[in-house]
Amino acid sequence: MTEAPIGFCACWCGGKTTVPTSTSRFHNRMAGIPVRFLSGHNNRRPIAERFWAKVQKYEGDACWIWNGCHYRHGYGQTSIDGKHLLAHRVAWALEHGPIPEGLHVLHKCDNPPCVRHHHLFLGTRSDNMRDCVQKGRHPKPPEKHACPQGHPYSGYNLIINAKGRKLCRICGNVASLRWWRNKRKGRLHGH
Repeated sequence: MTEAPIGFCACWCGGKTTVPTSTSRFHNRMAGIPVRFLSGHNNRRPIAERFWAKVQKYEGDACWIWNGCHYRHGYGQTSIDGKHLLAHRVAWALEHGPIPEGLHVLHKCDNPPCVRHHHLFLGTRSDNMRDCVQKGRHPKPPEKHACPQGHPYSGYNLIINAKGRKLCRICGNVASLRWWRNKRKGRLHGH
């Protein structure tokens, strides 16, 4: 195959390339010399081939582990056409087609780097939270035993409002007293 004409993508897609105005060693570009490839065109293997090459597949019903980049919570990350995507979402799309808008790809196995399509299912954000709580993965906030001022939530001092929230009787009384003093001094309601 002959070389593509200068100023056009070397993968022969027909796209026009740019001419950088500055030199960048990091991007391997020199000022005034046309770029050889459009972004993402220097590796034209099919997306599925590139994706599955980074997956460690195991026999039986075991998870297939993503060996590429990972986000800090363990979910796999890949790039397609310059966009960073979650690997399990790409795995779902490669096997089942586009993900409908508003839906998430959830793990049955609760293993973030798993990209095996049998371990994935579609659901809403609510479904994901429900699944998280049912499997005991949702962190519960620590039980509060005192108000922010340090008064104990116990005995006569404990008030539970209609929403089930704990309130401090002492702090409530102090706030009420402050409100009445300000009202008397004419600081409330523009008086």
